[in-house]
Amino acid sequence: MFGLGLLAFLIVCWIPAFNNPTNVTWSYMIWFFTIASGILAKSSFRLSVGGLLVAFGLGALALQCSIHAFDWNATRMSLIFVVAALLGILLAGICYKKKDFMVYLLCAVVMIFFNVFFVDAWYDNVLMN
Repeated sequence: MFGLGLLAFLIVCWIPAFNNPTNVTWSYMIWFFTIASGILAKSSFRLSVGGLLVAFGLGALALQCSIHAFDWNATRMSLIFVVAALLGILLAGICYKKKDFMVYLLCAVVMIFFNVFFVDAWYDNVLMN
């Protein structure tokens, strides 16, 4: 599962080079939500849902977190991508566990709220400091 998370990150790690930050957070969140949902739906592992999501999340974020640890000030702006990926994985787990239309709708609202309001506030705060 760790390897699948790492592979999922390596597939999308080039996106920030070509897009504006808001598009990147959308793509990271949707990508990790989709892959985590697919893994949970097709999973034949004997781990719990939480264990699968933790292993996938650690693999997806291992390289990103190591980069942030080495050069914190220069990478503060892109820390939002880590948050978007984690939120996408967490929302996939919630949707998988509940399997209810209202839960899917609430997760969509959370994604929209995060990408419309929180990302802009994040960039304003990071640029001001």
